[in-house]
Amino acid sequence: MILEGILDYLTSYVAICIYIIVLLATAIILSFTLLFLSVSKKRSGGGVGEASNVIIAGNISAKGNTAFGGASENAPQSADGEFHRFPTLSAYDEAHPAFEMTVSDPGLTLKGLCDGFRQYAAGVKGLYYSSSDVAGFLSSLAASKTMILQGMSGTGKTSLPIAFGEFLASPTEVVPVQPTWKERTDILGYYNEFTGRYTESQFLKAVYEAGGVDLPRLIVLDEANIARVEYYFAEFLSLLELPDRGKRRVSVASSGMEGDPRRMKDGSMLLPPNVWFIMTANNDDSTFAFSDKVYDRASVIDLDRRAEPFEAEPRPGVAIGLPDLEALFDAAAQRYGLTSRDQRRIARLDAFLRGAFGVSFGNRVYAQMRRYVPVYAACGLPPMEAIDQVLARKVLRKLGAANPVMVRARSGELLALLNELFGAGNAPLCEATVRRISDNG
Repeated sequence: MILEGILDYLTSYVAICIYIIVLLATAIILSFTLLFLSVSKKRSGGGVGEASNVIIAGNISAKGNTAFGGASENAPQSADGEFHRFPTLSAYDEAHPAFEMTVSDPGLTLKGLCDGFRQYAAGVKGLYYSSSDVAGFLSSLAASKTMILQGMSGTGKTSLPIAFGEFLASPTEVVPVQPTWKERTDILGYYNEFTGRYTESQFLKAVYEAGGVDLPRLIVLDEANIARVEYYFAEFLSLLELPDRGKRRVSVASSGMEGDPRRMKDGSMLLPPNVWFIMTANNDDSTFAFSDKVYDRASVIDLDRRAEPFEAEPRPGVAIGLPDLEALFDAAAQRYGLTSRDQRRIARLDAFLRGAFGVSFGNRVYAQMRRYVPVYAACGLPPMEAIDQVLARKVLRKLGAANPVMVRARSGELLALLNELFGAGNAPLCEATVRRISDNG
């Protein structure tokens, strides 16, 4: 009877409540104990259960991050034993104590770069691109720090910048965009209050590493429009508009801290001038359309078909630093600038588009054209092809958002004007764009 009474009491409602209270009290005590230990470790320069050393080795690869020493996010200490809230960025600083300058190969020309890369891609990588696509890619680098590579799947959109980076011995970083990305922390990473460390994203590591060299560096946002670019990439779109490169500072943390990476000041770092952001895009029902804000700022290349294979001999890559590459771009702008006749043609087309459809390409697109067309010509291809590409991809595409009834009604006038200005059949991309939008309107 006594045993039954004890069992009844132990299983009673009151006893169960006591059990719950004891468990909760135990959990609270354990939590405060762990928090105390964590704070004590941090103040002493260490982390909770974390490695005391960072292994530094290797160079950055097209898909990886070994340039940061293969440092794990669970290793907040550097090789000197000090605590760093940016462990892999600080590890890169230790591995690369000085800025690395490139000795460019002598005698390089834009035509040589275009022809050489096309042969390299085919002969070494088995990738075939037309002369127009290669010249357009190089011209896009001259026109803008952002680029959209769009077209059907399997046309080599991601492979193109990867191969170009290898050609320059400056490996391209490929960052897969996630559908859930909506804000800057999705692309840059975030500060972990509990561990006292910054969760360094692949993108942040690539941008920081680029600041240690003067080689041109390409960062690919793969399938960029699987999320809204104007949301997660908004800060960079704005920074790249600043004419003074010295003011293009990326805010990473709210404030600075002792032991932060060398090129980080007050929680921000300068956006390296040698970085280009390449956005690849598949245009299908699973993706978002690029906004005008993104299209206006980026150069656009359509890779809508595979180039025919051709005979190519394997050839080595080249070495060229950013100053020498920009010097080639500037020289092309001086030698192959838009002619007065071309400027008059463009002005007439702009006046018609504004009057008929309320569409205009503005100063930004015109400035890009003044950089794009000369480099395209310096690569040995007709300037008219470049003008046709920019007008079709950057200007006439806007007719898709205009009044469809008006576009259909006046498309004949527009086609006639294109023939008058540029000659019959000399602006095939523009004509095809007008017809496609008019037919689908």
